[in-house]
Amino acid sequence: MDGNNRLTTHMTGLPAEARRSALLSLVRRSTAFALGHSTIDAVPEDVAFVDLGLTSFTAFELRSSLVEVTGIELPLSEIFEHPSPSALAGYLHAAFERLTAA
Repeated sequence: MDGNNRLTTHMTGLPAEARRSALLSLVRRSTAFALGHSTIDAVPEDVAFVDLGLTSFTAFELRSSLVEVTGIELPLSEIFEHPSPSALAGYLHAAFERLTAA
């Protein structure tokens, strides 16, 4: 993890479920921004990205935003392999747990 130290410090101080919840909010907020929405209310956690209107271009924007904020390596393919905000947050949570346990 290249790591955003403030995020890492904040996240490590939270219980596991709160970390996952924070990552879900981050994914929803980043998705809303990539899609041009003003609030995360337009991004339900269990709706597929493609059904939300995510394209390959907006997926790249989403990926870039998440990498910048989290410092976690995120290949673009992972967005399509974890096709909803909830699934992607789960992936990021697992990656964060592995990296901070090392």
